Amino acid sequence: MRDRDCSQFAVPQAGRFKDSPLICAADWPSPLATAGIDNVLVTISDNERRLDEMDKARRAQLTLISVKHPSVTILPDAIIGSNVILHARCLIGYRAEIGDGVIVNTGAQVDHHNVLRSGCRLDPGVILSGNVTIGRCATLHAGAVVKDRIRIGERSVVGAGAVVIRDVASATTVVGVPAKSVGRVTDVQGRNL
Repeated sequence: MRDRDCSQFAVPQAGRFKDSPLICAADWPSPLATAGIDNVLVTISDNERRLDEMDKARRAQLTLISVKHPSVTILPDAIIGSNVILHARCLIGYRAEIGDGVIVNTGAQVDHHNVLRSGCRLDPGVILSGNVTIGRCATLHAGAVVKDRIRIGERSVVGAGAVVIRDVASATTVVGVPAKSVGRVTDVQGRNL
């Protein structure tokens, strides 16, 4: 964060972050449990890693909580999983189903009967029409629009401003208007998923 232009980033120093104790360890659930902390929220932006850390918390018998900004609208009969983060002004539609570890960013619209599988992420301003399914650990970038009755496969990536009018296969990157495939999603070693 030190190379960013914005001057208002807080940086951990001497085991503290924003005047609170900071635990930085691969086995982070143990010190929390020892300190009597049993409610946690995993906020890592990497979708797969977020789910992995949530599994660590569950194995340590920590309770995963969800959070929502006061300006969020959740319509009747929506189902919200654990460790869900709902940012300002997002809308969760009638009978939408939001899986564990999902992040819905500022101003995103998840319309009626949408299904967001575990670990997926919607960036600011994403619009999902009705009956859309977003696969596990998929990412939709800022301003993407998805027409009704579309399925986005797991670990897929939809580029910023893309308009999706056809189903997207798993582990596929799509961009443009209308959205077209530009390749397969790869892992950190460059292998196709």
